[in-house]
Amino acid sequence: MIFTIALTMAKTPTSGFSSEKMKQYFNDPAFRRKMTTQKRPRSRRENMIIGGLIGLGVLITILYTVYVVSGLPSLEQLENPTPELATKVYSIDGEVLDQFYFKNRTYVPLEKVSKGTVDALISTEDKDFYTHWGVTPWRFIRAMIKNLLTLRLREGASTITQQVSRNLYNLQGARENAFDKMTRKLREFITSVQIERTYTKKEILELYFN
Repeated sequence: MIFTIALTMAKTPTSGFSSEKMKQYFNDPAFRRKMTTQKRPRSRRENMIIGGLIGLGVLITILYTVYVVSGLPSLEQLENPTPELATKVYSIDGEVLDQFYFKNRTYVPLEKVSKGTVDALISTEDKDFYTHWGVTPWRFIRAMIKNLLTLRLREGASTITQQVSRNLYNLQGARENAFDKMTRKLREFITSVQIERTYTKKEILELYFN
C-alpha cells in the first residue's frame, strides 16, 4: 500500500504542495483521484522536442515529394512517347531486308486488334477502364493496406493506364526493394493521371498493345 502511494506521488505533480494539501492528498480519495488524472503541462524541453520532430517530419515529406517528382516523365516525353519498336531496313522496291531491335515489336493500329482481345484485356486487367481517370483510388488504397499488413508488395492494383505509364516510361527498376516499389507506385499514379489528360481511351489501348 505504501509503495503504491509513493509510486502514485512520483507520477503526480505534488511539488510545491503545502502540508495541508499533502494531508488532503493522503486522506481524501476524491482529491487524490483528481490529482492523479490531472495532466502535467509540457516543459519547454518537451515542446522543443515535439516541435523538432514535427519539423523533421515535414522536411522528410518535402524531400521525398521532390524525389518522387524528379523521377516523373517530362511533358515532352508524355506528348511524344517512344515505344521500343523494331527498326526495319527496306530495299528500294519496298521489301523488308532485315530489322534491328532490342524488343521485336511492330506497330499495330487498334483497328487491327480483334474486339475479343480488347474485351478480354479490359475484363481481366481493368474493368473500370472506360470510367476511371487513370487510377482507381479505392483499389490503390486497398492494395496498399494489404501490402502493409503482409509487409510485402504483392498486390499492385494497376490499371491499364498505370501499366502503360510503367512500361512506356521505364518507371520500373531492375532490382526494387520495398521503398523503390512504393515510390514507383506513386509515380505511376501521377503519370497515369497525366496520360489520361493527354490521350483518349482508344490511344491508351493502342499504346498498351504496342
